[in-house]
Amino acid sequence: MTDTAAFSAFLDGVEHRLGPLDVLVNNAGIMSAGPIDLEDEALTTRAVAINLEAVIHGTREAVQRMKPRGTGHIV
Repeated sequence: MTDTAAFSAFLDGVEHRLGPLDVLVNNAGIMSAGPIDLEDEALTTRAVAINLEAVIHGTREAVQRMKPRGTGHIV
C-alpha cells in the first residue's frame, strides 16, 4: 500500500481486465500490539504511512478514475 506507483499500476491492471473501477474498499492498516510508550519510532512511521498516507493515495486514485464517469463508491 505504501508503494503508490505499484498501487496505481494495480488499479490500471484491474481496469484493463475488468473494466472501470466502480467500488474501492480502501481498507488497509496496521497497529502495534504493545504500549505506545514502548513502540518503536519506525513502527509509528510505518503505521502512519499505511493507515493514513496510503489511504489518502488510494482515495485520490479512485476519485480520479470515478469522477469523469460521475459514478463510483469508496468505502
